[in-house]
Amino acid sequence: MIIRNAALSTALIVLLLPIKSLHADISHRKADLAVQVQSLSGAPLEGATVEIEMLNHAFRFGTSVEYHLINPEASTYDATTVENLEKYFNSMTYGNVMKWTYNEDRTDEQNLAIAHLPKTLSAFNSPEPLRLRGHATIWGAPYQVPLRVRNSSDGTYIHEQILQHIGDYHTTFKNAGVDNFDLYNEHFHERKLLIEKIVTSGVTADEAVEVASWFQKAKEADPNAILFINEYNILNFWQEDDRDVHAYKAFVDAVRDAGGPIEGIGLQAHMDRMISKEQMLRRFDILSAPMPPTVNHPEGLPGLPLEITEYDINLSWNPTPQQEADITDNLLEASFEHTAVDGLTIWGMNDSNHWRGNGLIFDDTDRANWVVKPSGQSYIDHVTTEWWENHAGASAANGIYTASTFKGTHKVTVTFNGETKEAIAHLDSDDTLTFKFAATAADASSYNAWVAFINWGSGAQSDALRNADPDEDGRSNFHEFVFGTDPLTQDLPKPPQLLLADETDFMKYTILARNEDLSVQLARSTNLLDWLPIQTVLDTLVIDDGLAEHTIHVSQSDLEPSLAERSAFFRIQISEAN
Repeated sequence: MIIRNAALSTALIVLLLPIKSLHADISHRKADLAVQVQSLSGAPLEGATVEIEMLNHAFRFGTSVEYHLINPEASTYDATTVENLEKYFNSMTYGNVMKWTYNEDRTDEQNLAIAHLPKTLSAFNSPEPLRLRGHATIWGAPYQVPLRVRNSSDGTYIHEQILQHIGDYHTTFKNAGVDNFDLYNEHFHERKLLIEKIVTSGVTADEAVEVASWFQKAKEADPNAILFINEYNILNFWQEDDRDVHAYKAFVDAVRDAGGPIEGIGLQAHMDRMISKEQMLRRFDILSAPMPPTVNHPEGLPGLPLEITEYDINLSWNPTPQQEADITDNLLEASFEHTAVDGLTIWGMNDSNHWRGNGLIFDDTDRANWVVKPSGQSYIDHVTTEWWENHAGASAANGIYTASTFKGTHKVTVTFNGETKEAIAHLDSDDTLTFKFAATAADASSYNAWVAFINWGSGAQSDALRNADPDEDGRSNFHEFVFGTDPLTQDLPKPPQLLLADETDFMKYTILARNEDLSVQLARSTNLLDWLPIQTVLDTLVIDDGLAEHTIHVSQSDLEPSLAERSAFFRIQISEAN
């Protein structure tokens, strides 16, 4: 398809009333997390207490922020900015410092320090770090094109400079932990300094070939980089015929057809009119559709993921605070409901650090008192309340407790018979976590857990002590715990077995004892007072009833006393590992 006049059509202001959808389907944002509780032998345990605490979303909820506000070494560091960044977001985008002119004015070390800084900050106040979007590798805006390139009319030179920058840029940020990059920003709106000097025909197919080479160069430098194209006035296009939406999709398809590895479509969403959720969903459908078959790709190509990359509200249409909240509702809900949308980044959270003085979340006219706006309340209510879930319950007769919960990171805490265990679940599809607990005295892996299973009778407090011997068989409770005998009955453990190897000088001692959390050590003495450990090899073979055969392999030459020692003594020491 050839499009001659690549510039998008002129925008007019049209107000449309928002229409709420009563039954939104967000099932694709959830998965089943099954918590399976078992005894050490694998039997299901009923009645265990299960708590699932949500820590982070899989969906990107991000904001732009300037580096100097979050860099703790900067004089302009702002603690309130950092506090709210960590509280309400799991991702961030630098407003300027990763763009071409800024980037090439710094060393690689300085650029990498900028990319690594988000990893020191928390996502939603969780143990996980903030994610980072890279913005932007190539953008034709005058202040983001180096002077040598801006002043040149030589298309070949400009092409070479672009490829050089892309190679350097993506080599620097390779393995830096950047989630994805806006490789090419605003093709339809910032054309004069770059694409129109390189491609003078004005033919979309020719421009697509050139842009495809940019994406190919980035992949050459960093094969793992996830590369986006980014544009504005698409989601908020003013005409119902969606022609600019189709034009954007057609250009993306043309670049892909020319071999450009575009992996995501960015929508800036600088909203300058009211757009309904239904309009947004329709445009998401258009943009995420598969690429039709071509000569180069007879079967077409799969559709691409979408991200809202720079959402804010332009005050040119004089929206009321309620209208700002309504359009925020529409965009949040449309984005979360559509299966192709992977994330939403707002373009500034507070007024004083917003490029047009209208941050989405906070009015910070009083810098000491940031006030949440109606649009900010919409964001907070959706992200931290409506789409944020904790769960609690008990394992059923089959030992399982299942919660359908939002994809993301969750802390799972399970308590059974006074013992508590925790694990972190990273949920992106249905998954099962298994927790094993001591259900009988034989299962107990620690002395304190073992004690809880014994009916000590009236002398519970003193009889349960480690060194107590309530059955008076000459062995302490700890000895009974280690060797799996009954502390209230005079029984004997299986004695250690000494085996001599046939072909070497190695000897083996085999002991039946607890199967985990024990330290088994052979020690040597010449006077029965001072004991030194001997280097050995330990094998453990789990059998049943919480016991295992612990086999110590030791060289016979290590056991023989020297002439000066005349004799030597050995003992097997068993203790709790911790």
